[in-house]
Parts: sequence; C-alpha cells; structure tokens
Amino acid sequence: MKVKRPDLSLLKKIFLVDLIKGLALTFSYQRPSLNYTEQYPKVRPKVAERFRGTNPTGFSRAWCAIFANMILTRTGYRGTGSAAARSFARYGRPASGPAPGVIAVWPHHVGFVVSSAGPGRIRVVSGNHNHRVEESTYATHGVMAFRYP
Repeated sequence: MKVKRPDLSLLKKIFLVDLIKGLALTFSYQRPSLNYTEQYPKVRPKVAERFRGTNPTGFSRAWCAIFANMILTRTGYRGTGSAAARSFARYGRPASGPAPGVIAVWPHHVGFVVSSAGPGRIRVVSGNHNHRVEESTYATHGVMAFRYP
C-alpha cells in the first residue's frame, strides 16, 4: 500500500503569504511617520492643540494635570483624577522614552509630547504654560517619567 503524501503546494502558499505579511509589519515599524508609538493614537496631541492659547479648565493655578486629565477623557481614557502633575508618574504603563503622544511628567508639570526638538529637547503641548495651553520646548533631563495610558 502506498501512503498518500499531502499536497505541500497549499502549505507553501500559506507560509509565503504569512511571511510577506510579517515582513511588511516589521518594516512598517521602521518608518516612524507611520507608527508614532505602540498602540497609542496620534489624536491626543491634536486634541490638546485645539485648545492652544486658551484655558479650557477655568482654573487659575496649577491646572496642567487637570488639562491632561481632560484630554485623556475626551480621547477615551481614564485620567488620574488628580490635580497634581506627579500623579501621572505611575499612570498607565511606562514608555521607553519620548515619542509623539506620550505623556511627559516633570515634578511640577505634565504634557503630551509632540515631537523631538534635538538632543535632550522635546516639543510638548500642555496646559498652564504661561497660563494657557501652549506648545513649547522642554529639556528631557528633568522628566520623571514617560507614560502611555
């Protein structure tokens, strides 16, 4: 009796398609213009930038964390519920470093990274910068944490 061998051409096609999809995914992660951060929408900084030049919170003092909580809520995340910037230092999950959309936390300030501004510098949109929502350049050396929600 002869044993029938399975048709390997179908398995080869499936393997080839799977290989191509895997390679396409790998190469897409090497193009930062397509992927800003790990599973982190690019909309967060854009939503924050809509309020540029205003104080949407109505608070007069220490409202950067209140603004960050407001933006997170508007984009479908739960915030820290605190008015303290450092409450974001353990919020969500750690990010390996600055990237667009990541939350940057200093001891007395918090905001959303928009872009890199050179070695050791980042562009951040945040509340309570000169008493309004602004985008500005900050040094990274004083950052306590970079976080994803």
